[in-house]
Amino acid sequence: MKVNRILTRIEDVFCIMAMSALILVSVFVAAEIFSRSFFNKSLPAVYDSIRLLIVLVVFLSVAYTQRAGRHIRVTFFADRVSPSVRKAMEVLNLFIGFVFCAVVSWQAWLFAARSIEIREYWPGTLNLPVYPGKIALCAGVIVLSLRFLVDGIARIRNLPIGAAAEPSEAKTSNWEA
Repeated sequence: MKVNRILTRIEDVFCIMAMSALILVSVFVAAEIFSRSFFNKSLPAVYDSIRLLIVLVVFLSVAYTQRAGRHIRVTFFADRVSPSVRKAMEVLNLFIGFVFCAVVSWQAWLFAARSIEIREYWPGTLNLPVYPGKIALCAGVIVLSLRFLVDGIARIRNLPIGAAAEPSEAKTSNWEA
């Protein structure tokens, strides 16, 4: 499915961005520990920077995690029903996820647009802008909602979903553990 390939590419780019943000968080934490240990002084704006970067880490990687099938699942009921009921439950869950994330995306966009409009910043030593984190939240949830929709349609059509949908790419992905 061409839409799935495009969505997979977007998820991979978002995953690289999230990993880059995580590396920056690690560097900031290490620098902060070093500064406090050797100079007995905290670095300016480290806490605020990490707070912004963690939003990028979480929301830019959430659709990739769905595609890889790595979200936490409670299968208490699904393990006790027939395969056809299990499939119906899965499709229902995917479409509920789509609707929920679509509503969250819409509200997140309004939230981010307002933040951009008023040029919202965190007060502090560097006055970091708030809107990049809000845009990342919005973008991540939009991509997650599209992943839910694509997976739901694929499941209805009895196609493989998530990482199994593109076997040639899934085997060569650099992000699989």
